[in-house]
Amino acid sequence: MAEYFHSPAAYTWVGSAYLLGAAGSTPLWAKFSDIFGRKPIMVVANIVFFLGTLVCALAISVGMLLTGRAIQGIGGAGLLTLVSIAVGDLFSMRYVLLNLPPFLKTTIDLMIATE
Repeated sequence: MAEYFHSPAAYTWVGSAYLLGAAGSTPLWAKFSDIFGRKPIMVVANIVFFLGTLVCALAISVGMLLTGRAIQGIGGAGLLTLVSIAVGDLFSMRYVLLNLPPFLKTTIDLMIATE
């Protein structure tokens, strides 16, 4: 990739661009899903990720590739965040606490006992 774009240092930014986009947009996806609902925002996140992938596939320069990766990071953050939120919506806190692995139950019991 570095040889194709004639930029030996650009490959390090490919992963960083994704992570920067993801880190910056994660809180926004959660808030948007609270306002507009889970399903429409999940569809939007999927579309954003697809558009980022399309930009990367059609990239003719390093800048275009990094822009596509940043867009992918924004969409990927939405997908990961919304899946976590959806799973949290499916199960009550009581169910989660009753079905914890034994080592976590012991840890939580000890924390409650020391208070």
